[in-house]
Amino acid sequence: MDTGVKRVVGKALLVVAVGVSSGALHSLAVDDVQRPEKGAHVIDLAMAKRLFDKKAAVFVDARSSWPYQLGHVPGALNVPPSATPETFNTVLADLSKDTALVVYCSGETCNLGSKLAQKLAEEMDFTRIYVFEGGFPQWEEAGYPIESEGPF
Repeated sequence: MDTGVKRVVGKALLVVAVGVSSGALHSLAVDDVQRPEKGAHVIDLAMAKRLFDKKAAVFVDARSSWPYQLGHVPGALNVPPSATPETFNTVLADLSKDTALVVYCSGETCNLGSKLAQKLAEEMDFTRIYVFEGGFPQWEEAGYPIESEGPF
């Protein structure tokens, strides 16, 4: 595991805010995941699904375009770590730097998600990055929603 990635273990943490309006709390979006201080945290399938169901994070697929087109988490952006700076800027332009991002690739043996998370943190200054190590294979195996691009 890359040194820039930390593991979130055990029960999800509940963020408690005192003196913050409910509107501000809602804007936090990820109320049951520890907010990464720097780098990224690893999450499991259950946490990835909770974030997906709550629409509390943007999913980012680190695989190349062909596997992405065959199937991906609905709404996921496709940004391989090898993408050009122009591609990064174009695809991620509408996201604030504190948007929660769930990065995934082809499973636990794939390190593209960790590489992309590191790049998003260090070069793009995103601050809330979660790496879903189970990736697309685990998501698909669980029977969760997927979408594809075009007829295959």
